[in-house]
Amino acid sequence: MDEIKRIPVDASTLKAHQHTRSLNARRKLCHAPFQNMYFGRDGKVLACCYNRTEVLGRWPAQSIAAIWASAEAEALRQAITENTLAGGCYYCHQILDAGNFFNMPARHFDKYADAPIAGLSKQLWQLFTQPVSLGELRFRLRSGGAFYARKIREMLAAQQPGISLRRVLRQEVGQFKAKVLSRNTPKAADTYPRGMEFELSSTCNLECVMCTGEFSSSIRKNREGLEPYPELYGIEFARQLEAFIPYLWQAKFYGGEPFLVSIYYEIWERMARLNPALAAHITTNGTIFNKRVRDVLEKVRTHLIVSVDSFRKETYEAIRQNARFEKVMESIDYFAEVNRRQQSDLSVAICPMILNAMEMPEMVETCNRRGFNVFFNTVWFPEELSLRKLPATELGQVIRYYESHYPSAEGPLAKRNMEAFDGLLNQLKNWHNHALRLAEQE
Repeated sequence: MDEIKRIPVDASTLKAHQHTRSLNARRKLCHAPFQNMYFGRDGKVLACCYNRTEVLGRWPAQSIAAIWASAEAEALRQAITENTLAGGCYYCHQILDAGNFFNMPARHFDKYADAPIAGLSKQLWQLFTQPVSLGELRFRLRSGGAFYARKIREMLAAQQPGISLRRVLRQEVGQFKAKVLSRNTPKAADTYPRGMEFELSSTCNLECVMCTGEFSSSIRKNREGLEPYPELYGIEFARQLEAFIPYLWQAKFYGGEPFLVSIYYEIWERMARLNPALAAHITTNGTIFNKRVRDVLEKVRTHLIVSVDSFRKETYEAIRQNARFEKVMESIDYFAEVNRRQQSDLSVAICPMILNAMEMPEMVETCNRRGFNVFFNTVWFPEELSLRKLPATELGQVIRYYESHYPSAEGPLAKRNMEAFDGLLNQLKNWHNHALRLAEQE
């Protein structure tokens, strides 16, 4: 197995990024390889859906347990440090380099990081329970000691805006309590991932303009004229998950359209039975709304993410082809009510592109008003729709429009949404600077 290339991060960029993160999250630039598994439609198992270069294993050739403990998984973990990413993490590296911190996908995994004391105790436990060379022991003590000494100095100097001391203590107590109350030993719990992501099928009823047959069976059939992909995940996969579900903190479901994927219903049934507190994050286009969907929403803790690129009927239906705007808005109303009852938030995932670029401030204002979280996906392809391909003059116009129509930010949710909007603005400014350099060279 070839050694994984490491991508170092610019020191000033790293400092600005770490300044926005919690204390416990800063020990690694990304926690996905250490705490997460992503299952792809093609059977490839990854740390996340963005790094498709470093493959941890393949289903059904390997069991879930074998993939999690594979040499490939360990090699990826070794490549991710406090200031380096793995070679396949170039997507996050580009977004990080643009200062788009709050829309960087790696941020989604910060919540899985151990609290500081828990993390230190785990490292000390490993020193006494795992064979280690004298050189490795010296390296761990030197690097670990320097890290914690620096973090303690920063915390005492009130340079930790991402996390308060009260929150640190609350997290420590919460993790300790969870281990004490667990019927299993802490060591057993530590051998399982805390997050899983499922993208098991491309079954989808829409033909969105920025999508491909890789993620939509309708596009693959109608636009590309190709045979459907084989379905690799069945009941045996769901059975193997039963050993992992009790230890999960979060499970995410993508498509296609998740509410059209049969195997997901098998997984949701096991989640409700084996880990009722487990949150299922379901990214849906909002077009499937029937009794079977209602039953899932009533018995499973859900956090729904609805993909909506415009709150204007004409723009929305031009992008999300085959969808009816009015039906999706009705679904959102119901989803929001379910999430309110379950004390979770509904999120809106937006793809900013040329077709809807001037609607972004308006969309953020609407989400602030309705209590929806905002997340911006970065559209790279197709190039004719991506904002990064606009000429410098047009990108400048979009940036000035955003700055002159800056959404209000009153309340915690609106402030979080503004952080995402600021990240989008930083991304556009980065592309604008690149476009100016290209224009100068012509």
